[in-house]
Amino acid sequence: MGRREGARERTQARVSFDEAMTCFYDVYAIEAYDVDHSAGEDRFIIMGQSDRNRVIVTAFTVRGMTIRVISAREARRQERLEYEKQVR
Repeated sequence: MGRREGARERTQARVSFDEAMTCFYDVYAIEAYDVDHSAGEDRFIIMGQSDRNRVIVTAFTVRGMTIRVISAREARRQERLEYEKQVR
């Protein structure tokens, strides 16, 4: 994959903070404790459909009454299939 192709892919797959936050409103969202990344603080992962109809995977932590988004990305194929299985 060339440099331009990789840059285009990253641009197309980007998930904004605002879009990432919308997956928290998905009643079918799947939430799990992130054991691998919870050394310094409890971290969680939520996978849900965004307001742009994309399945998003968002890593986050809770501080008091605030949700702090750590990262967000579009779900991989296998993750999307897992999510869709829950919705049926």
